[in-house]
Amino acid sequence: PHVVITEVGQIMDHNNIKDPHETENGKVVCSTAGRSYDLSDTCEVDGDVRTNGTALSVTLVPASGSESERREWMITPYSRKLDGIRKVTVTQLQDRAAAVPCTVTHDVPAVLFAIDGYAGNYWHDYSDILAPVFIASRRYHGEVMFLIANIRLHPQWPVKYRAFLRGLSKYDAVDMDGDAQVRCFPRVTVGLRLYKELSIVPELVPGGRLSMADFTRFLRETYALPRVSLAREPPPHKKPRLLLIHRGHYRRILNEPEIARAAQA
Repeated sequence: PHVVITEVGQIMDHNNIKDPHETENGKVVCSTAGRSYDLSDTCEVDGDVRTNGTALSVTLVPASGSESERREWMITPYSRKLDGIRKVTVTQLQDRAAAVPCTVTHDVPAVLFAIDGYAGNYWHDYSDILAPVFIASRRYHGEVMFLIANIRLHPQWPVKYRAFLRGLSKYDAVDMDGDAQVRCFPRVTVGLRLYKELSIVPELVPGGRLSMADFTRFLRETYALPRVSLAREPPPHKKPRLLLIHRGHYRRILNEPEIARAAQA
């Protein structure tokens, strides 16, 4: 993917993040989709970072007395680059004087994403949103806030997945559509990264390796789902069952009769 890195001063030590108003350094790292396994645009913004829900913007403010080149990126906050999704404007300001003052200051990082695209479909909820949110936020161990755009189109989505979101964040999610605050954060991740359908590429996970086994374990813990132990062999008087689901449109199985005969053999 195409990666753009810009810095203000020295790169921040991520393990020692200062209060946003006192931060002396800043960094924007944006990665745009370009390869077959990289379907998304994302930006990692570190330093004095300010969000505005009304404008759907994320701004990096340079330190007092320093200047930087003004740059701007338009990032789709959904994991797939689809038409019709409102983009987030990510801006690196040239000087601090142009910054809008903070109205709320947070000392934890944030992940900004949109409930859009194919949201509402179970497969895409997990593949396009929930798994990427897990990848982006698990490294913070609950010390992260979710900034969610487009809730107005899917008002039941955060309710439906409240337990999932609460399992990753100790804080209430912010509805960006109706948020008039200028919020300050030490770090904001803009957008969700999708490499493969309902998959995790361990070596590409930010902050440490995760796998689909970790995602499955998190789901079982969150929803208190016991693991059912399967018998190695079925009882002699009872055959095992195979459920074959017929689909009429996408992802159809084209040789259903052959599969049924093979299963019955």
